[in-house]
Amino acid sequence: MKAAFARIAPIFTALLALGGCATSPKWGAAGGSKDLGVVRVSYEYAGIEPQMSVAKADAIAENRCGDWGYQRAALIPGQVRDCVNDAGDRCALMKVTREYKCESGRSSLANNLAR
Repeated sequence: MKAAFARIAPIFTALLALGGCATSPKWGAAGGSKDLGVVRVSYEYAGIEPQMSVAKADAIAENRCGDWGYQRAALIPGQVRDCVNDAGDRCALMKVTREYKCESGRSSLANNLAR
């Protein structure tokens, strides 16, 4: 019995360690262009695609556009899906990106500074 446990213990420990590295996918700012007023928001996942809150992606885009002096962010329809880690016959890591257009010109503060 002890011999069987001694063989399984290292495998069990490794699985626990790997499980500790797993994180939940989260939306995050993924680039864009202040000059063009375009914000990209994305998340990455492995395996089955998670249910993600679109409201969180919208809030990140709104904040980024606001930081740039725009009044709001409007979703550009569609999503881009890219395999960022190809494992031969399957994709080991997928990246999903949404794009937003910052709208309504600059905020009043930015307009006042530009005068």
